[in-house]
Amino acid sequence: MELDSARISAWIGTYFWPLLRISAMLLASPVFGARQILPMRVRVGLAVAITWALAPMLEPAPAVEVLSADGLAIAVHQLLLGVAMDSSCSSPSPCWPWAGRRCP
Repeated sequence: MELDSARISAWIGTYFWPLLRISAMLLASPVFGARQILPMRVRVGLAVAITWALAPMLEPAPAVEVLSADGLAIAVHQLLLGVAMDSSCSSPSPCWPWAGRRCP
């Protein structure tokens, strides 16, 4: 099997973009983001494990060089999406005090 730059770039794109999104979500999470609960190495390992499990199920990644201007824009986009995914899932709902009751 020959390794050329196109194949390596495809592998990096397949796993790098989801890794950015998942690691941003884990770092922004109050449960996983606290240093007292999980050390950084464990969070990175968890992000890599989740990425490795989920990446084959995702749609193909864009064919963009990671170290280009477009790659930087996609990286920022993935980081913002990861933080937004966490903040939408972990922020307390306005209905938090009325858990189990219907919100007005």
